[in-house]
Amino acid sequence: LFAIALLGLYNWSRFGTVLDTGYHFDAGEGFTANWLQGLWGLLLSPYRGWFWYTPLALASIAAWPGFIRRHRADGWLLLAVALMVIGLFSKWWMWWGGFAWGPRFLVPLAPVFVLVLVPWLNRPHRRITWAAFGLLAAISAAVQLLAVSVNYANYEFVLRQIYPTDWADPLKYGPPALFNPLHSPVLGQIRLLLDNPAVNMDLGWIEPERIAWRVPPIAGLTTLLAVIALALAARRRCRPSWAAAALALVAALGTAGVSAQAYAAQPGYGIDDRGYGAAMAEIARRGQPGDGIVTVAPYHYHVAMAGYRGRLPIYGYATEPISLHRETELVLRRALTRHERLWLITVGLQPADPANGIEAWLASHAFLAEDRWLDDTRLVVFVSRAD
Repeated sequence: LFAIALLGLYNWSRFGTVLDTGYHFDAGEGFTANWLQGLWGLLLSPYRGWFWYTPLALASIAAWPGFIRRHRADGWLLLAVALMVIGLFSKWWMWWGGFAWGPRFLVPLAPVFVLVLVPWLNRPHRRITWAAFGLLAAISAAVQLLAVSVNYANYEFVLRQIYPTDWADPLKYGPPALFNPLHSPVLGQIRLLLDNPAVNMDLGWIEPERIAWRVPPIAGLTTLLAVIALALAARRRCRPSWAAAALALVAALGTAGVSAQAYAAQPGYGIDDRGYGAAMAEIARRGQPGDGIVTVAPYHYHVAMAGYRGRLPIYGYATEPISLHRETELVLRRALTRHERLWLITVGLQPADPANGIEAWLASHAFLAEDRWLDDTRLVVFVSRAD
């Protein structure tokens, strides 16, 4: 109930009503998908099948009956939650989640699938059982390494060439590779790495000009300490295992910090004196506490996340036609009442572009104060006026 209340509060503060979620149900979005296709797609399809991306989930399925026998109420509750989530999102109009790695709508079920394994792991098993479990765990870990080694969007574009799609109409933007295992993104990542690793590899600490050698040893130390913690916990040595776990946590945080520093140095995350980075740097210098930022740069959100240190609220949008969605117009109206000045950032978008409906709406409801290009980025300032 508390989570529902928080969600309602967010909807009210963002969209003006408790029940408005920001999705465009009036434009065709909603729970309208073919349910059987969604079930197949989220569980077994080469494109988004859960068991393709997390083979270890097969062990969870095998362990679930035993979990129910030992924890009847909990086991049935977890099963009901899993079936409800899977059934609900199988009916969602874009059940595959757009450009994503794996079935992203099922990510909240990951702790459930891990939990049912705990009693099973505490039981004695034959070596062949442990070997099968270890193989599934290793493959699952390898799949996740593939996810972060190559930008998964690269293979999504390859798939859209094999399975042509209507880019202009999201409602016709269907899921590819539902039945052909050779076109699975998991295998696609491997092919991209083998074809041209220098171009396709997407690791923050490996760049053409330099390699951040401090990252691998820290990551290796984290892995070693985690293995030690697991080994000590398996032998029921509580205090040493807690110490090892604490050291592993410290090493993991260190790895995250060093990796983030390496990523932040990449030009793709914005350059202060160029393009989007220059626009955000100027807003940081000149922005006032009562200002707001509106962005129409859906493929550059990481620049603001990585480089902007100000406190101004950001309203981020994709391109929309001149007739805006009702939710978008509602938020923009509220933004003009809350902020005396709105900084608009667009990337690669001309002022008169039919898809630049947000700027057209602002131009008709506020005064244009500034307008200039910074490379492929436009920085426009609107001052609110009383209607």
